[in-house]
Amino acid sequence: MRPQTVYQPPPDPSDEPKPVAVRTGISDGRYTQIVSGELKEGDSVITGLATARAESTGAGPGAGGRGQGGGRRGF
Repeated sequence: MRPQTVYQPPPDPSDEPKPVAVRTGISDGRYTQIVSGELKEGDSVITGLATARAESTGAGPGAGGRGQGGGRRGF
């Protein structure tokens, strides 16, 4: 069991998420057991972080030039 902090979404979206101390048990990477803490079954938690997405400049991988080969064509 490890102490961790999870975050609950605030009632008002302009407020900061609420940190909640918990102890976690086993996890399969998708589901994690909460063995103690202030969470109750059914409580919402934040599972990821939304970030601003940079606009594409067209200079990244796959932007123009020759693509990767797909073998011979037209026998």
